[in-house]
Amino acid sequence: MGREKATLTIESKPLIGWAYDAANRFADHVYISTHDDKETSHLRPMLPSEATYLLDLYDSPRSVLLALLSCFRQIHEERIAVLPVDSPFMNPNVMIEMISKCKEYDLVIPLWPDGKLEAIHAVYNRETILPVLEDLWKSKTLEVWQIAKKSKKTLFISTESLAELDPSLLSLLDADTPEEFEALKAAKSNHTRT
Repeated sequence: MGREKATLTIESKPLIGWAYDAANRFADHVYISTHDDKETSHLRPMLPSEATYLLDLYDSPRSVLLALLSCFRQIHEERIAVLPVDSPFMNPNVMIEMISKCKEYDLVIPLWPDGKLEAIHAVYNRETILPVLEDLWKSKTLEVWQIAKKSKKTLFISTESLAELDPSLLSLLDADTPEEFEALKAAKSNHTRT
């Protein structure tokens, strides 16, 4: 993106604010993962004072897998739902459905028809996935899709079935490029009008 995604605004609200509010609609506790104290200080004015921040335990390399490992070592809830800051319009019914299915699985992860996995829109069983993350880190494997491969009981939930709860699948849209951010804004605007 070329700049801090958390501070980009849609309808005068930063993405971090949208994501935090969305998470509060389905989670008992919401944690914000940050890289360092500087990033935490930068985000504090955009969020309620009671927001809880988790600092990365690893300086390098920066990767989603290490960010998950860092969070899982600091969070002690049984199930952990992950929501990226650049995908701020999670329909709570989608995540509630995934959380309910995670009681029987180590990981519940959306799967697109083309085989793409949504590892950072997933729900994890902390007790069984933390050792998987640690083993991947020890083996220097940083590809996040390996979590699903190494998990003993993974439920791949089709995006088609999630579309029954969120017809536009706005929950899974993210913004990794300026063009995707513009598409995210347009999708939010269209969703608001319907």
